[in-house]
Amino acid sequence: MMDVVILMQEAEKKLQEFDPVFTQQTELVLGILRSKGVVSYRRLSENGKWHQFLAATLVLAHHKNVDFALPTRRQQTLYDRGISTRIVSVLDAAVREGLIMSQSADRKAKGQLSLGEIINAYLDHEVEAA
Repeated sequence: MMDVVILMQEAEKKLQEFDPVFTQQTELVLGILRSKGVVSYRRLSENGKWHQFLAATLVLAHHKNVDFALPTRRQQTLYDRGISTRIVSVLDAAVREGLIMSQSADRKAKGQLSLGEIINAYLDHEVEAA
């Protein structure tokens, strides 16, 4: 199981490699996140980069076949690590929409997190097509 902050940092580096398959899959996952209302399509100039990093993080988790965890829900700690403090609410929304699976009974992004069936199905289909 990986720390989602570390996974997000690795995903940011992977995006900078300009891998066309990874970029296509990131855009696909970003579209799913937007269509489910997990991330907003508004204020893209301000938040678009973070949304793309989140989508890339989920794609990288799929590529590595790893589960991940939000190390803390404490806003200051996340800020100090250079991650948007909105990640908690975004991951919570993804859990509520079934895009991420959580072992928490209260349907929040706590403990071990894994990709849901929807994202896995789309990414598996993309791999077969490539």
